[in-house]
Amino acid sequence: GLLFQTSHDGKIVVKEVVQNMSAWRCNLIKPGDVIVKVGHVNVQNQPLANLRELILGEPGTYVTLGFSRGAAGQFYEAKMMRGTADYLDKHMPRQQQQAPAPEPPQQQQQAPPPPQQQSYQPRPAPTSVQSTSNANPSLSSMP
Repeated sequence: GLLFQTSHDGKIVVKEVVQNMSAWRCNLIKPGDVIVKVGHVNVQNQPLANLRELILGEPGTYVTLGFSRGAAGQFYEAKMMRGTADYLDKHMPRQQQQAPAPEPPQQQQQAPPPPQQQSYQPRPAPTSVQSTSNANPSLSSMP
């Protein structure tokens, strides 16, 4: 359910997530994500042919793929059942057959509002503190 391509810097990148396949159904993987693990095997800097051999397997068995996303390289894993779309329709638990979830509500995606600007209001000095002789007398009369 995934199509990969090799990037200019040698990373294996998701080119496309094939609709109705296991990767699409898990609703985690996006084009542009970089695959870094298949099971416990580090696949960075390996040829695409090796990746294919590691991912493919008997229908009904599971494979866990590890990806990094974005400039910060946020790592995540996705566990998927192997099989064709027809096989998955017949054998996947119902909760895993749902179409991709809708985007979260706008409130969760928006950045918090910027802090409101407050005007600076100096506090009067405590009465027990004496001002020095070179202090500006106009400041002492402020509220």
